[in-house]
Amino acid sequence: MLTPEEYHIVIFGTCGAVPAELELMYPFAHYQYMPGKCTDDRVKEDFLAIETHRIAGYLRKTRTAYKKRIAYCIGIFRDAMVRGCEQTGISMDLLLPTRPTIERVWSDDCPFAEGSFSMKEYVDEFRAGLLTLKNL
Repeated sequence: MLTPEEYHIVIFGTCGAVPAELELMYPFAHYQYMPGKCTDDRVKEDFLAIETHRIAGYLRKTRTAYKKRIAYCIGIFRDAMVRGCEQTGISMDLLLPTRPTIERVWSDDCPFAEGSFSMKEYVDEFRAGLLTLKNL
């Protein structure tokens, strides 16, 4: 198990990059916009461009701050993470859940086709990924 001094969690969302220590504070815990429910292609394209820019900026500013990087994201946030990494040349050591796992749980019948981070398949893969990186 890692101690709190050995890791730093940052949440990427509609408010940008937010350290987990601030996640439950105003205004971060009080916004209501959910991009997964948006059906307007122009809004989604703009959001993806904005989020990609934010992630790329964060990656550049923290280029030497971390020994390992793990991203846990789905949907448009995953697309932005991939693009941000491509723009900066800074890669993730792990990008989870993996594409095969996302495809396995995909359901057009759900409000969010890629599901939820709390799904067993995603959590199991995330846990295994963390253990793998810890043991390297």
